[in-house]
Amino acid sequence: MIRCSRDSTIRRRRRGRLGREQAEPQNCSDVVVSDTTDPGSVVLHEWDRFVDTVPGADVAQLSVWARIRHDAGFRPLYLLARIDGRLVGGALVLERRLPVVGRFGYVSNGPLVCPSVARAPVVDQLVTALADLAQTRLHALFVQPPTGGEDVSTGLRSHGFRPSTAGIAPAHRSGSTCTANARTSTGA
Repeated sequence: MIRCSRDSTIRRRRRGRLGREQAEPQNCSDVVVSDTTDPGSVVLHEWDRFVDTVPGADVAQLSVWARIRHDAGFRPLYLLARIDGRLVGGALVLERRLPVVGRFGYVSNGPLVCPSVARAPVVDQLVTALADLAQTRLHALFVQPPTGGEDVSTGLRSHGFRPSTAGIAPAHRSGSTCTANARTSTGA
């Protein structure tokens, strides 16, 4: 699990899409991100329901997409952001090992954030988790944020990601470029 270290206090309340008042996360440590390659059917169902509720979400974040991409050699890794046990964000990272290159991953049209919670702490946690993956698990990680995900792109760049036109992830309907963070090997 990854917790953010920065304290970004948000103490206001706001109205959700249905007009109900909802508490905002007090700080980004309220957001806990976990990762799993085998979430089980209950969590997959929860994830798919979550993706269905996020406006503008893409099929490329659904578990069925992971099953389709499995035939091309990709393994799913789910990043799940929760506040008090409630799923409020996440990303489906598809990873694959290639000869000579090593393990790389991509996120197409993600990460996603629940529209009824404060976006900034969730994005901060998910970007931190993606940066950690790029540094510890993957040789390269390509992230193609969803439409309206400029805050994700900004956060990724602050963690050392850079713009890329590599075309790893499926084409994005807004035409934005994906960002990549490639580790350089040291030594032989």
